[in-house]
Amino acid sequence: MPRRSNARPSRNGKKATGASNPMAERGLPIGMTPRLLSRDAAATYCGMSANHFEEHVAKAVQPLHFGKRYLWDIRALDRWLDQRSGLTHAVDTKSIGERLNGRDQGARR
Repeated sequence: MPRRSNARPSRNGKKATGASNPMAERGLPIGMTPRLLSRDAAATYCGMSANHFEEHVAKAVQPLHFGKRYLWDIRALDRWLDQRSGLTHAVDTKSIGERLNGRDQGARR
C-alpha cells in the first residue's frame, strides 16, 4: 500500500511540508544564516539548551542590545567556540599582497 504524504497544499497552491522555515519567513534566502541570533537560536547554533547557554556562553560572549532585544553575533560565538576548542592561532597581520610579494621576492633571491 503506498504511503500517504503529510504535505498539505498552501495558499499559493504549492505543497507545504508542515515544518515552517523561520529563515524563509524572515525573507532570508534558504541556506543563509542571519548574522545576529536570538538567545534560543544562538543556543541551538552552539548545540546546547538555552539554559546552558545562559549559564556558560552568555557570560563570556556579550550580546548586542537593540532596544529590548539581545542578539548574539554569530562571528563572536564562532571565536568563543574556536578558543574553547583550541582552534585559534596567531593572526597573520600581513595582507595577502604582502605575503605574495614576500614570497615572490624570496623566490628571486
